[in-house]
Amino acid sequence: MSTETNYQSCNPEVWGGIECTINRVGNCFRDQLIDAGHYNRAEDIAAIASLGIKKLRYPVLWEKHQPLADQPIDWSWTEAQLQMLKENGITPIAGLLHHGSGPEYTSLQDDAFPEKLAAYATLVATQFPWLEYYTPVNEPLTTARFSGLYGFWYPHVKNEKQFVEMLLRQVKGIILSMEAIRKINPEAKLVQTEDLAKIHSTPLLAYQAAFENKRRWWTYDLLCGKFNRRHPAWAYFISLGIRPSTLDFFTENYCIPEVLGFNYYATSERYLDQHVANYPRHFHGGNGRHKYADVDAASQGRCVGLGVLLKEAWERYKLPLAITECHLNCTREEQMRWLQETWTTCCSLVQEGVSIKAVTAWSLFGSHDWDSLLLEQNNHYESGVFDLSQGYLRPTILTKMIRTLAEGKPFHHPLLAEKGWWAPCKDAASSIHKNRPLLAIDLAADISPFQKVSEIRKIHFLTFAVSEDTVETGIQVDTLIKTHQPWAIMIAMGNNTSETLPVIKMIEAMGRAYAIPVLLVSSGNDDLLPLTENNEHTLIVQNDGADGMKFADKALDLLIDEETGIWCVAQTGVLKFDTVNLELYS
Repeated sequence: MSTETNYQSCNPEVWGGIECTINRVGNCFRDQLIDAGHYNRAEDIAAIASLGIKKLRYPVLWEKHQPLADQPIDWSWTEAQLQMLKENGITPIAGLLHHGSGPEYTSLQDDAFPEKLAAYATLVATQFPWLEYYTPVNEPLTTARFSGLYGFWYPHVKNEKQFVEMLLRQVKGIILSMEAIRKINPEAKLVQTEDLAKIHSTPLLAYQAAFENKRRWWTYDLLCGKFNRRHPAWAYFISLGIRPSTLDFFTENYCIPEVLGFNYYATSERYLDQHVANYPRHFHGGNGRHKYADVDAASQGRCVGLGVLLKEAWERYKLPLAITECHLNCTREEQMRWLQETWTTCCSLVQEGVSIKAVTAWSLFGSHDWDSLLLEQNNHYESGVFDLSQGYLRPTILTKMIRTLAEGKPFHHPLLAEKGWWAPCKDAASSIHKNRPLLAIDLAADISPFQKVSEIRKIHFLTFAVSEDTVETGIQVDTLIKTHQPWAIMIAMGNNTSETLPVIKMIEAMGRAYAIPVLLVSSGNDDLLPLTENNEHTLIVQNDGADGMKFADKALDLLIDEETGIWCVAQTGVLKFDTVNLELYS
């Protein structure tokens, strides 16, 4: 058996997912797929299919299809999308509710919420009897916390009893929905998602951390029939006023998922600290007994990591697991590092005997305003596997990475040699100058923004000021390439492009000869016409009034994404030139 075949046979599948939240803040419903433009682009499914993924978490959301009670549903658009997935060999995992509280005629406070959701599930299964995989409610515990404990989302409650009731209604809705679906399709399978959390704390707050670390399993305990009168939280629920008969339902009507789907983010592990003065005010909170800051554990160097948490889940349930959301809002190389670390961790656990079915590349189209937990509408876009910031689906380096992993092959990139920002300090920055560099050729230009940005992003940045002698420069660059093996070459052009054009073209040719990407960056005053000849092999990025650091950031992202042609970075965004007539198009 070849190494590649062995690599493929023991690895999880690669799945995909679209950030599709329809949630409510006050009286305002917001649909992420409107923000992403998905409803108006015919090419999206084909782009997803090009990734080679096996399954796709795809929305068939209640609020979208049945905003008014008893309203006839127009399934035509969704039916066409699901049919295209089917024709492309992608199995949909249908999501019915994603961080929502349902349409206007119900809410998480409605005692009839479970039955109403199940009625909608019946309509979905009747329309699409071939659908096999379902997630009736995404992350019910997280949604209950944000809606009933913290008051972020509708119905904006901050009450322990109502939080628990919202969780119970959602889980009951899952059970009743799967029961209704299986009356139509007995083979239907439940893929249940939830945040994979872990709480760390100072010694004073160990009691709160212990409580939350038990609380994180409630969704699965309820679904798996573990929530009986001996459960550690039973007495707590009763003390809040929850009736025993309400809880008995989950002992008698459990619905064990076929796959436990865990969503793990850089912020999933939390750290509780009573020294609130050390943190910004928006991190401050408390439990009525102590005030404390609740911050991400990664920035405090306190994480135990994905591998430990998946083992905890495996030991508790012994059911197949999957990472159902893998996404990082960060620079492109950090997005690669996050996916790579998740993938290698899961592959290692499979080797140890843990049943991990898949790693899901989440947020294929990116997302909007999750930096404010959807509380504000600032149109803050974070790119995903595709970048929509130019108004169309632009593949990033993650598309190549996912396609490679889906083919059962290991993915390699020089920037993956460095650890991500979340890694412990002792591991994170020690080896950067041992990695293959970005070789920066300085042609009398200000490259300090690129130096600063590269340092922040942990990209080895090696500068070289060229001689005016073209032959001597060629010898020097050739030596640098052979010695340092750069993963890319950047040529920082000054204002006199015509004078340095022979040097630029010579270094371009060397880059092609060594199969190294070449990035030409200009201040925006240069004449681009002499450089257009080989732009199908070279990336040219021009600054049109953008802040230097922003310009460097965007140029590096385009370089990592293996873009070519001529691009312009303005303060308002990134645009690409029509390379025939040098007119900008978005």
